[in-house]
Amino acid sequence: MTKGNYMKRRSMNKMRTVLKGMLFFVILLGLALSQFSAVRASVGDDAQLASAPRYDRTDQLIVKFRDRSIARASRLSHDRVNTLSAVAGVPLTHFRAMSGDAQVLKLPYAMTPAELEVIVARLKADAGVEYAEPDVIVHRMLTPNDTQYLNQWHYYEATGGANLPGAWDITTGSSSIVVAVIDTGLLPHADIDSNILDTTGRVVPGYDFISSTLFANDGDGRDSNPTDPGDWEAAGECGGGLPTVDVNSSWHGTHVAGTIGAIGNNSTGVAGVNWVSKILPVRVLGKCGGYLSDTIDGARWAAGLTVSSVPVVPANANPAKVLNLSLGAPVVCSAATQTAINEILAAGKVVVVAAGNSDMDASGYTPASCTGVISVAATNRSGGRSYYSNYGTVVKIAAPGGAQGYTNDSNGILSTLNTGLTTALADTYRYYQGTSMAAPHVAGVVSLMLSANPTLTVAKVTEKLLGTARAFPSGSDCTTSLCGAGIVNAAVAVLAVSTVPTVNAGPDQNVDPGVAVNLNGSTSSDDGTISSYTWVQTAGAVVTLSGSSTATPSFTAPNDLTGTLFTFRLTAVDDVGLSGTDIVDVTLNNAPPVIASIGDKTVTVGNTLTFTVTATDANGTIPILSAAGVPVGATFTPLTGVFSWPNTDTLGSYTVSFVATDSENAAVTDNKTITITVQNPPPPSSGGGGGCFIATAAYGSYLDPHVKVLRDFRDRRLLTNTAVRLLSASIMPIHRRLRILSASMKPCGPSRGGRLRLWCTALSIRRSFCFFFWRQCSLLRE
Repeated sequence: MTKGNYMKRRSMNKMRTVLKGMLFFVILLGLALSQFSAVRASVGDDAQLASAPRYDRTDQLIVKFRDRSIARASRLSHDRVNTLSAVAGVPLTHFRAMSGDAQVLKLPYAMTPAELEVIVARLKADAGVEYAEPDVIVHRMLTPNDTQYLNQWHYYEATGGANLPGAWDITTGSSSIVVAVIDTGLLPHADIDSNILDTTGRVVPGYDFISSTLFANDGDGRDSNPTDPGDWEAAGECGGGLPTVDVNSSWHGTHVAGTIGAIGNNSTGVAGVNWVSKILPVRVLGKCGGYLSDTIDGARWAAGLTVSSVPVVPANANPAKVLNLSLGAPVVCSAATQTAINEILAAGKVVVVAAGNSDMDASGYTPASCTGVISVAATNRSGGRSYYSNYGTVVKIAAPGGAQGYTNDSNGILSTLNTGLTTALADTYRYYQGTSMAAPHVAGVVSLMLSANPTLTVAKVTEKLLGTARAFPSGSDCTTSLCGAGIVNAAVAVLAVSTVPTVNAGPDQNVDPGVAVNLNGSTSSDDGTISSYTWVQTAGAVVTLSGSSTATPSFTAPNDLTGTLFTFRLTAVDDVGLSGTDIVDVTLNNAPPVIASIGDKTVTVGNTLTFTVTATDANGTIPILSAAGVPVGATFTPLTGVFSWPNTDTLGSYTVSFVATDSENAAVTDNKTITITVQNPPPPSSGGGGGCFIATAAYGSYLDPHVKVLRDFRDRRLLTNTAVRLLSASIMPIHRRLRILSASMKPCGPSRGGRLRLWCTALSIRRSFCFFFWRQCSLLRE
């Protein structure tokens, strides 16, 4: 035996001795399903322990204290540990502080579920304990296969593929997006990054969170080197008689990372889902699996959260936006796990996990059953549920995971690997199957969605991812109650979050000043969901938009100059934060001027007629006024609109037209035509005791003073004289004979009228006789 073989055998014997006492392990879900029968062993019964599945026992507990000062302590005092041991009923040892202000404690040996149940119940009953749970062992979820390169049907085939080519037409990834692979670590690979430690390629600095040197297989515990040293296992090395045969290194994290992010279009090997985004390796699984507490710490760190532990873990300079956990254990999501998941989701990170490979309801597995994660079932090449895949209502979506009939069967998922059976040797590619292979398809698609639209929230990613899933093909044994919303549809999912909504602000408009204007915006998006509308005026006199946060606001057009332009921009934002814009112009028409109502005018001869013509223009300009048909002696002033006719001295009707001309366009006018009537004063009601008409005809005129003198002369002198009365009676026959001539008499001149008037008054003839002579006289109008 060589020295090297001797040291190797000695190391393995030491590991067997330590792990022999472990009583609660998590199943290696990638093993043949026949290995999954659970056989509980009695405490200290080595014979039963040898046949017990490794997920059945653990030698660690996770405990969180209510007292924050205790919870956040890097080390628990001996008194505190002794007190807790008394509560538990078994001696406990403080192992380390972990993230989330919890503490990891060692049990005296690996205990069965029955023992753990009793101890955990005792601790939970303690008033100072917030929660307590077993620190179970988690494992990778695949069945390893041999190397063979064929093609990646799982990306493009219509029935069982993920429809990636259409997504690549939109984006192949963004270097600003980081995807965490929380797994066995990562190997350098030419199709991913040939040097994963130089910080210059696709891979950003990761971390090794395995705290147990036995699991780590790299000679130490936690460190800054996430390189996968190999997780090969000798038969029986992991306790409970497992594995039953020697198991080669899986290079599981490298296979998962290749599916997420192998370089595409480089004429080498395979393509990943995302060709550009960064990969963050976080090592939590090693030989025989890994503790849940290490997985929780690793997930928190990957998301950029603070990890309080011993030794101190440096802050993550490259927080991931997407976390892929292709691992699990057959226990319901615990308080410690859910608390970590909640914090990660609150930080805006998407968590994608494998549903499990036990052909069981995923509600009994962690982290698949945790609230808020995207739990992924596996489908085969025909779109049916892979024979091993877990299922149930906690499953959110399905993705290609393959279903192989033999090692390296091309019906599996092809990705990056290494030829080494124990330690790493050379790059290669191999087909694996498992929900571990399905989950990175989804994580990769999520990273493409975020590359196309980095503003997406966790809720919106989930909504669009599930909402665009392809229906299971006819004849599939998958249903939405078993395998989630459907098979991941990369092209449609990426399109749904990257298509800018089409915005139409409506047709340009020409409107009159003063009218109500309605803007008619409309939009369309990938699914018709618009979350907000915003209108902003970008040109023209400021107006008040009513309903500016709707598609169809309105405003009142102001009184402004013809051709005034108002411009409005509509921005619509869809439910994934993408926005589109459009503008619309509103131009003011040339509104015609309007002359205010004037109405016909009537004036008594000799009086003065004055009125004002006004006109307005809705464009805010002052119309130009003019008039036609202005009578002789009258004037019209265009500037003021004042019409004036002093001492109207000509009886008759006069037609006058007023015109308002638009100051911006002389062809645009308004006009009003009125009639001015100049008339005699109204006749007297009676008076004069049958005396001369002149006594009342001129009443109210400028002759009124003379009329009063004559009336006084008539009443006091003439009408009291008998001779005059007889003369008046004798003249009446002549008046009747000549009466017919009155219609043809020409108007009298002022002097003639004056003489006749005086003569008639002096004689005091009857009114009818006076009327014969004065009817046509311009100074004495009836």
